[in-house]
Order: sequence, then structure tokens, then C-alpha cells
Amino acid sequence: MEIFIFFGPPGAGKGTQAKKFALKYGFKHISTGELLRQEIIAGTDLGQTAKQFMADGNLVPDELVIAIIDEQLKEQAKWPGFVFDGFPRTHKQADSLDEIATQNGQTIKKVIYMEADESGLIERLLKREKIEGRLDDTEATIKNRFNIYHQQTEPVLDHYRRQGKFVAIDATGSVEEVEARIEAEYEKVIKD
Repeated sequence: MEIFIFFGPPGAGKGTQAKKFALKYGFKHISTGELLRQEIIAGTDLGQTAKQFMADGNLVPDELVIAIIDEQLKEQAKWPGFVFDGFPRTHKQADSLDEIATQNGQTIKKVIYMEADESGLIERLLKREKIEGRLDDTEATIKNRFNIYHQQTEPVLDHYRRQGKFVAIDATGSVEEVEARIEAEYEKVIKD
């Protein structure tokens, strides 16, 4: 059972590429952001708790996110693998994912880091807010999300560098160009 993690700053295209990758290779796509937004829409206790954190551009507490991921990975019999986007975002989440994966006989194969210029990403997110109306895409929220990303999430990359599971992808260009770069990296994983 393989796990791939799509990692990068806000707006880098993790969700778009993770969905395409999962669909192409038959993996289950798990977006913590989408799962939390579903909880908010459903009006669950978890959703109400998450809503304020997300509206302010802050990370939802580790315990809540880890519980959601643990539940998702229990469905492993249905899937040949998993593709994460938006998880892990903290060292605690990364350590927990390692433990959960080991307990379930799963392996984190690769962390695909999507690199892109921050100013271009901010523009992309502001456009997305106008199109999709996402509550976490306002200018103030975006700035806060980048600050949190640099302080808490970006350092998680060292966790995966040390494990030899890290690969950087240029996330600029068309969706198709980025997808081709990711597929080329996946072909290398298959050959290993």
C-alpha cells in the first residue's frame, strides 16, 4: 500500500495535481481541506470547530486532523494507495502519519514538493477566491496562511528529506506541464 504526499505552499496546485494523479493511478485522493469543508457544510461539531480556524487562515488542531486521516486510512482494502494534499502540515502530523502508515502496513513512497513563486501564488489564490468564493482565500487570510506555512509547514520537508522521500517539482506552467513533470517522477518511483 503506497502513500504519496503532494506538498507545497498555498495555491501551488496541490489539490489539482493530487486529484489528477489519484484518478490516473487508481489511488484514493485525501484532501484534509475538502474533508474539513464537508464537515463545515454538514454542520458537525468538528466542522464548527474547524470553521473558525480556517476562516482566520490558521491550522486546524493536529488532534482533529490526525483523527480524520486515521479514519480515512482504515479504508485501505478498497484502494491500492493514497494521495494526500494538505497533510501533513506540522511535525506532529508527519510523525503521526508515519506511525499510522506503519500500523496499517503502508509506505510513504514520495513527497512531491510543488515549488512556485510566492507572489504568483498570492495572485492565483485571489483569483480563486473570486471564482470559488472560498472563505480561506481573502487577502488577509492568504497572508496569514503563508506565514503559518513558512513557520510550521515548510520545516516538515526536512522530515521527508532525511527519509529520502522528497522530490521537488516546478509547479509553474500549465496544469498539463506540471502533470507531465509529476508523471515523470512517478515513473522513476515505479522503476526503483
